[in-house]
Amino acid sequence: MQAVERRIESVDSSRTEITPTDGTKLVAPQGAVFTPGALAEGMSIVARYREENRAKVLTGIAVKGQGPATR
Repeated sequence: MQAVERRIESVDSSRTEITPTDGTKLVAPQGAVFTPGALAEGMSIVARYREENRAKVLTGIAVKGQGPATR
């Protein structure tokens, strides 16, 4: 498992994928979505993920200074 601390560059309209400023695509686990309005461009996040079939699947994500961003 890996962890990164980055700023969000974009949030996919499906609310299942984010792209930090380094260009890495991080996806929510199957069946999970980001809480509406919880993530936005420019926010600093701390994300933990695992590699699964070449995808970086989130195991945890938090906005710095706030709480979890998935439900």
